[in-house]
Parts: sequence; structure tokens; C-alpha cells
Amino acid sequence: MPLISFSTAKESVCNGTKGMTIRALRKRPFEVGDILYLWWKSSTNERKLLRGDFCCYEQVLKWWQIEELPSDKREYLAELDGFSDWKEMEAWFKNTYGENFHMGKWFQIVCWNFRTESYLRQIFSSKPLRCLD
Repeated sequence: MPLISFSTAKESVCNGTKGMTIRALRKRPFEVGDILYLWWKSSTNERKLLRGDFCCYEQVLKWWQIEELPSDKREYLAELDGFSDWKEMEAWFKNTYGENFHMGKWFQIVCWNFRTESYLRQIFSSKPLRCLD
């Protein structure tokens, strides 16, 4: 069962404004079409199923591939993941995965929101970003 647990951003996961996450690559990576079970603090007494949704986009990459994105795309990726900016996102990953988190570690972007998916496809293409209203 593809379970994703959150300890922050509860409201934005519930209301659908957060439609993606970046996680350390698992032994069994997420795949497009998986039903994702998005939980709040899954291994605590506060656990609560926030929503279930389909994985519509996934991408496996190393952190340096994100760092090499143009700054506007890095900033936008951070915002899509619920951070105020790139610096906050980078600090969170450093705190969560350790000082050398960017050294050879594989990550996976997992998306369950089709609008977010279209933005992610723009971020990881060579084309400039444009707003999809």
C-alpha cells in the first residue's frame, strides 16, 4: 500500500493545494497509477487519513539535478512542495536527511494533482515556465 505520511502541511494536503511531495527513494518506488494514501502522522496516536488519490506523475532524481535547475524553477518547485522559498526547502531537507543529504542520495517526486503535474513537467523541461490558468 503506497502510504505517504505528513507531519506538516496538513491543511494544504486536505484541501488539495499541496499536490506533490519529494521523498527519499524507497525500496519499492511509487509508480504512476498507484493509489496513494496520504496520512497525517501515520505512526502516532494522532494518525488520520487525509485523502486517497492517484499518483499522476513521478520522477526519480538526485538532489544535484534540482540544484542545477534555474533559480526561478527551483523557487517554483519549492512553492509547489509547500515551502515559502528554495532556502526553506533546502534547510528542511538538510534537517530531515542530514548534513550531506545531497551527496549521492536518490529522491522521488510524487504527484497526485494534475495541475501540479503540468507545472512539474514545465519545471523539468528546457522551456521557460508559463502559468497554466
